[in-house]
Amino acid sequence: MRQIICDVETTGLNPHATKNPDRIVEIACVELMNGQRTGRIFHSYLHPQRDVPLVAQNVHGLSAAFLADKPLFKDIMPTLLDFIDGAELIAHNAPFDRNFINAELVRADADADPIPNDLWIDTLELFRHKHPKSSGQTHHKLDHLCTLYGVDASKRSTHGALIDAELLAEAYPLLADPSYIPTPATQITDAKSEKMRPPPPKLRSARG
Repeated sequence: MRQIICDVETTGLNPHATKNPDRIVEIACVELMNGQRTGRIFHSYLHPQRDVPLVAQNVHGLSAAFLADKPLFKDIMPTLLDFIDGAELIAHNAPFDRNFINAELVRADADADPIPNDLWIDTLELFRHKHPKSSGQTHHKLDHLCTLYGVDASKRSTHGALIDAELLAEAYPLLADPSYIPTPATQITDAKSEKMRPPPPKLRSARG
């Protein structure tokens, strides 16, 4: 089975605002075949055609100056659609990524078909279903998923579409396997995780 792990970084949380809607500034896709990484990725930074609020910059570290010479979504759209064609799409908090990608597709081409909801798998929902006793919103975030499943996220000092997609590509096959239950021996302990991981930014995203 061919699957694509997707992640986006954005200027904010609302791609459908009537005035100055939020846009994608980075998109990454990592290919899995039968649960294994193939080495194929799609990755691009994008010019959002609007400002990048400071609160968003503090989440992903991407400024308007850095993005000034990057392509528009419409420029990378054909390559992106070719890359994901025929694959099941996987994301952590999938409605967020799906809504932004679909908004960009329609904005770039009014006749474009949005990606159907049933092509997406939401690992946030899988995580909640498999570990219902985890309490609090932060316990279902990607960092906690990586810690629980022994995936080293120490290089993730800020949100980034590519690193987040690569981390999820490591954790997803274990999360999706109903017979695999993480044990203390497989986990990155809190002490080890805190030692390895740089301090998080002061402003955090509302995303998973």
